[in-house]
Amino acid sequence: MKKLGLLCLVTLLLLSITGCGNNTNQRGKNDNTGKMICSKTETDEDGYTTDNTITATYKNDKLLTIKQEQLQKMDAEYIDFVYGIGSLIMKSFENIGGMMVTYEKVGDNSIKTVFEVNYEKLDYNALEEISKKLNASEDSGDESSQLITNIKKDLTLDEFKEMYNSTNGYTCK
Repeated sequence: MKKLGLLCLVTLLLLSITGCGNNTNQRGKNDNTGKMICSKTETDEDGYTTDNTITATYKNDKLLTIKQEQLQKMDAEYIDFVYGIGSLIMKSFENIGGMMVTYEKVGDNSIKTVFEVNYEKLDYNALEEISKKLNASEDSGDESSQLITNIKKDLTLDEFKEMYNSTNGYTCK
């Protein structure tokens, strides 16, 4: 169960930096910059919560940066096991240009993960290679836990909003 939660986290990261297709939506006349914050809290079958916050900055409908923070609460009995597996997966992202990953235990029953992505500096080729390796090692066969390998370089604000909307459980401001 905890492995699936970790894979969902990695999938969320990759969804944050991937596209759902090759269509780009250029507004042309939109010449603004800003920040959008999306949040979501989930509760698992054991009653533990996972809080997700994604902060995106944009200019002219093009995403510039994303900072995704996740605080996952769990049974203290399993935290070392989950942290160990998660640390191995997070190490895969350490040397990708344009990406910073922080993965740490908080107290005796929580793990905090922070992904920061700068789209202008992101090494898309390295990220694609890592996602392929992680996808190839996933043996659960669960389609929802499969990692996305189609990296999209120009994710628009509209595409971001579509991924993180109320239908998907997020509240965005």
